[in-house]
Amino acid sequence: MGKYANAISYWEHNLAGIEHKLKPTEEDNLEFLRLKKKAEKADDETILFKGIGNLYFKLVMESYPELTESDQKELKEVIGQNIPIIVNDMMIAFKWTTAEEIEKLKNQQVKKNVN
Repeated sequence: MGKYANAISYWEHNLAGIEHKLKPTEEDNLEFLRLKKKAEKADDETILFKGIGNLYFKLVMESYPELTESDQKELKEVIGQNIPIIVNDMMIAFKWTTAEEIEKLKNQQVKKNVN
């Protein structure tokens, strides 16, 4: 085992009751950043959601290559149904924000919508 083995982290993510143990790489983090910037520049959240969905699918497939074609199809459907949650969780996992910051933003949005 190498010097940095204990520092390499896995992202344990629960999606619709199924636990995934994912291992994002530096390239995955950079891809997340590219998607985030592209969506901001285009002012189009769908770019972010679609890209993150594809990135999450890739991460799962790298960790679970034995998934059948049927499982893969179902996984894509579950990702599509849960994409806002995945985006928030990925932002936290990739250290782009914190759960507290997301909660604060949600509360601000609720207050804004009430007024």
